[in-house]
Amino acid sequence: GTPDQANSLSAYVDRFEQSLIGASNSPDSTPALNAVVNTAKDLAAKIGIVSDDIQTQRQQADAAIASEVEGLNTALENLYDLNRQILARKGTGGDAHGLLDQQQVLIDQVASAVPIRVLRADNGALRLYSRDGVALLDGPPAQFEFTRTPVITPDMTLAANSLSDITVNGNPVPQYGT
Repeated sequence: GTPDQANSLSAYVDRFEQSLIGASNSPDSTPALNAVVNTAKDLAAKIGIVSDDIQTQRQQADAAIASEVEGLNTALENLYDLNRQILARKGTGGDAHGLLDQQQVLIDQVASAVPIRVLRADNGALRLYSRDGVALLDGPPAQFEFTRTPVITPDMTLAANSLSDITVNGNPVPQYGT
């Protein structure tokens, strides 16, 4: 929150600073010194609440990443199966339009998780590549991996190898915006 919001962390810091200023102007004033103690306690409690909220958000983000990776792998596997079915139908002169519609839904699902390039060969085979050129579907589907961390503590970081990184076919996925 912003300082103008009474329940924001910055407002608690501001109240603590104001109590310090008041106590420094009146060092013999018991009410001013009590105000410092009380605003310090309030600030410490607020920091604890904010810390707990951050940990909850980290846990939720970790779980969401695990779910997204699982969904991505499932979509790629389903695309692989549809790719084979489409090729088989086209090979026998059958109609593959319904399968192509299913395929597009899955392509959109993958694209919502990973920026992709879609290529279709003359025989109808679908190929998907990440914007970095990683083959996501060019034959068997790529395998994304992420290990969910059930309990995340404040000291846990990716750099310290205490949190999982996302990999594709065993290789780290490039991190953008870091």
